Amino acid sequence: MQNSIITLIVTSFIVGCSNSPDDRLVDVTVDKNLNKLIQSLEEVKIHPKTRIENLKTEENLNLNNFRNKNSLFLYISDIQCTDLIEQEFQLLKTKPNIKNVMLLCYYKSSRNLKILLLNNEVDIQTHRVNDRFPPLILKLSNPTYFKLDENLRLKNVFIPKLGYKEESHKYLISELIQRPNENELNVD
Repeated sequence: MQNSIITLIVTSFIVGCSNSPDDRLVDVTVDKNLNKLIQSLEEVKIHPKTRIENLKTEENLNLNNFRNKNSLFLYISDIQCTDLIEQEFQLLKTKPNIKNVMLLCYYKSSRNLKILLLNNEVDIQTHRVNDRFPPLILKLSNPTYFKLDENLRLKNVFIPKLGYKEESHKYLISELIQRPNENELNVD
């Protein structure tokens, strides 16, 4: 009995940030599945009339307005690993001049989202998406970075992993250094 409990605790620790079982979840913890998932995500096209809500102003915007603007999106949701989300927030905070990063969030509770942002002192343009957002994106178990091409198809997708900050750091530099005048980075 005690061995079963220890095994359960160790398994929970190894899995790390998995939330309660949820049929909305796409697990990205296995590397061999990661490349297939990224390929699938890069085939996702967002409907041009997809609406997003600015969290501060509550203004509804059309996601179509952000295509080809070199915006880098970070998608987070309430089914994702909070530790990993916070890891990415901490990394973004070390780069105070990054202006083209936009947070897209799918949270059932606005209150929980606002608490997460407040506790992590996040000062990034933040927008909420609704359940009409592409299902594959809504099911992601990890925060996900991406850009949008002229057809609102995802491109340059990156899925960070807990404890691998350097990979995220390199990705951010590679995606944001393309416009150095607007995105001066302080490389640590």
